[in-house]
Amino acid sequence: MKREISLPTMTRAAPVVPSSLDRENRTFEIVWTTGARVKRMDPWTGQRWIEELGLKRTEVDMTRLKNGAPFLDNHGFTEARGVKQVLGVHLSATLEPNERGTAVIKLSKRAEANGIMDDIDDGILRNVSVGYDINSLRKVGEEGEGENAIPILRATSWLPVENSLVPAGADDDAMVRSKDKKMCRTVTVEGWEQPEPETEEVTEPAPVSERSKPEVTTEVENSEEVRSNEPESNGENDMPTNEELQKIKAEERAAEKQRISAIRSLTEKMGLDDSLADKWIDEDKSVDDVRKLAIDEKFKADSQPEQQTRSSNGTVEVGEDHSRRSRIDGMTNAILHRFRPKTEKQNSGGVLVERKAYELTEQGKPYAFRSLSEMARMVLEENNFRTAGMSKHQVVDKAFSIRGSHSISDFSEILANTVNRTLRDGYLAAPQTWQPFTREVFESDFKEIARTNLGDAPELLEVNENGEVEHGTMSEAAEKYRIAEFARIVSISRKVIVNDDLGAMTRVPDRMGRRAADLESDLLWNLIKDNANLADGLALFSAGHNNLATDAGAPTESRLGDLRASMRRQVGLDGAEISLVPEWLFVPPAHETVAEKLLASIIPDSSGNVSPFSQSGRTPLQLAVEPRLETGTNGSLTAWFMFASLGQVDMLELARLEGTDGPQISTQEGFDVAGLKIKVAHDLGAKAIDFRGMQKNAGA
Repeated sequence: MKREISLPTMTRAAPVVPSSLDRENRTFEIVWTTGARVKRMDPWTGQRWIEELGLKRTEVDMTRLKNGAPFLDNHGFTEARGVKQVLGVHLSATLEPNERGTAVIKLSKRAEANGIMDDIDDGILRNVSVGYDINSLRKVGEEGEGENAIPILRATSWLPVENSLVPAGADDDAMVRSKDKKMCRTVTVEGWEQPEPETEEVTEPAPVSERSKPEVTTEVENSEEVRSNEPESNGENDMPTNEELQKIKAEERAAEKQRISAIRSLTEKMGLDDSLADKWIDEDKSVDDVRKLAIDEKFKADSQPEQQTRSSNGTVEVGEDHSRRSRIDGMTNAILHRFRPKTEKQNSGGVLVERKAYELTEQGKPYAFRSLSEMARMVLEENNFRTAGMSKHQVVDKAFSIRGSHSISDFSEILANTVNRTLRDGYLAAPQTWQPFTREVFESDFKEIARTNLGDAPELLEVNENGEVEHGTMSEAAEKYRIAEFARIVSISRKVIVNDDLGAMTRVPDRMGRRAADLESDLLWNLIKDNANLADGLALFSAGHNNLATDAGAPTESRLGDLRASMRRQVGLDGAEISLVPEWLFVPPAHETVAEKLLASIIPDSSGNVSPFSQSGRTPLQLAVEPRLETGTNGSLTAWFMFASLGQVDMLELARLEGTDGPQISTQEGFDVAGLKIKVAHDLGAKAIDFRGMQKNAGA
């Protein structure tokens, strides 16, 4: 069940933290949301609901705030128009999932901002209001009963766009409203049933322009007038009760829906662009007017000769698409092609890895083998900025600053895309050996994870003469851990671009991707090497767990047999036999050759030479070599391990945040760097869950 509603930009009260004011650096901290529930009302329909802002990382789009969103004077509703309404910028913004959002604001050095800073310091100005757009809502409950029930709607996708210093905190119904409902976004609400239209009251409506509307209808369309002309609300029901007003509003909605449908149908049949339909709908054109305009547009399109465009290299090209998206994708591809034009084979941790070439695409060909500063110049020229007489330094500075309607500049997006691709490429190419014994899971936040390890199901008992069936129970144990955030920041400075330092743009992120993959391996193999205690108080590998060999030494057929027998004898939490079968043999490089001989698939000259663990054996073992077993804290040249498969029993667990499958990047354009800062974050947690599928021989 879904319903569509129209929402303008919303606002909420938020506090300044006066004690955080740093006068020297002109910064202070705000708490821009706690996600608390507030009452809302649609100014056009009178519909009421209770709004709740979701505070999970997957629900809040932090892009604007993290990329230096403006800090405004009263949402721009002041006499100071244009750039003067900007008091400062967001230096940083953070979200503590399910708790609150905070931000650090830097005030402008303009003279008028000095008095504002004094008032903040004195506690006179203490109110901030956050402006945000909602993309999707979900009904999560109701307040009240029966006809008085008010739905509770949770914003499951919303975007904070700015914060403003205001004379008084926004009230519960505060919105940054447009005078025209069509300027609002349409939001789909999941779980809230759309009411059936009152068709018995709606006849074929006359055009809106031909009807005389009661004065109150005009007031409803203008939200500012509504607040001044409406009688005071008693707090229970602000819905209009006049039957005639309700009927007129229903007719208007039906007529508007019919007009929009007819306009879109006309433009589609005549092969015109959807943007024209949007333009005519916004301009309140009638269907008859649109029919005439559409005929004129169609005639112009059919009679217009093929258009020529001049590219930045001076050649004339016909019908070429120089859209922003095509330019960004093309330049990204050209940089990546310079980084790796041919397929390479690289030795990665003793494994020969093939790194495929970045083939030059049609979009990338116009920018092939251009230097980074040349691309910066092309970005400016294709955005209609003249660069004649500008030095490379000036061109790069200007390219970083041209944003248009986007949160970061085109040039910064090209650099960020390149870093992201090479980072991902390096991450995926890194060799990893932990997958056979590690289960990957996804968690919604950084809270403690209590992983329940269920025991065996209760045995079946004979039903007694009375037909009574006894209840069974399942035992459980809990291992606890949490996801941690690992991150580093790299900077792409103006110097890197001017010097055409492709290594900083590509090779460094590529290696950081490899580091992110190594971090996963380090976390998991350290659990094996550190041999920490589990929830039962015993070390992961111990005599009490029956998974530590008593005959310590290098791998031999006899010692492999001992480990296999110990694994077979493991029992579940309830004491039931689980008969695990080993599938993997992990050894350090020092034992690699010996292990290969033990597991070799050869034709024996006698039955006594048959290896029961070879690929031709009844229960073959697969060999894996892990250098980390020898290195770092608790590393050993002699210890080796035997593992079952994940299909039989849980062993280790790696937790990631929901919506991520590797390292993530976020960008910020220069405050303390003349260029672009890129934060690489990797959110991970790891824990040993059960010991039963793992055996260790400490070696001699």
